[in-house]
Amino acid sequence: VTAAEIGAFLQTVAKRLENEFPDTNTGWTIQMKSMNDRFIDPAVRRTLWCLLGALGVLLTVICATVTGLHTVRLASRRQELSIRAALGASRWRVIRQIVIESLILVSLGICLSLVVYKCSNGIAMQIVPPWAPMLKPVELDWRIIAVTGDATLMLGLGFGLIAALAGTRFSLADSLKQGGATATAG
Repeated sequence: VTAAEIGAFLQTVAKRLENEFPDTNTGWTIQMKSMNDRFIDPAVRRTLWCLLGALGVLLTVICATVTGLHTVRLASRRQELSIRAALGASRWRVIRQIVIESLILVSLGICLSLVVYKCSNGIAMQIVPPWAPMLKPVELDWRIIAVTGDATLMLGLGFGLIAALAGTRFSLADSLKQGGATATAG
């Protein structure tokens, strides 16, 4: 049944009630509202959308910061990457290794976040005041985990690729010369 059909049916019921009981039902109508409209105030909905936008900005800042840290870490590994390139590894093979390392770190982060969720969900429900309306423990299902995991993996892949491209842009000869001056036996 569509929303329009339900609305038409309710208007028919309202007219019938008005005809049967004119002294109590004159001027009254019956409206259909979705459960979201019933329980989520429009001001709260705007606040939730703003919160979602703020979380998106926070996620972008975190990804950019981790990308910067990853690029600095790659700069400290420049000698290792230079030796790999000197031994015959192409730039794309080195980039692939760096992106795979980034994806492994992201996957470990996803697993750690699920463990933190499982440990903290009961604690969060104890902190919430009992008079707060309609609160119940948040349960994860496979769709939430899949969407969040896919988005996180895509961000990890994208920002890992950016860091890998920036971190592998160096002169092989210069890197090997700098590494040779500081290399020691041991």
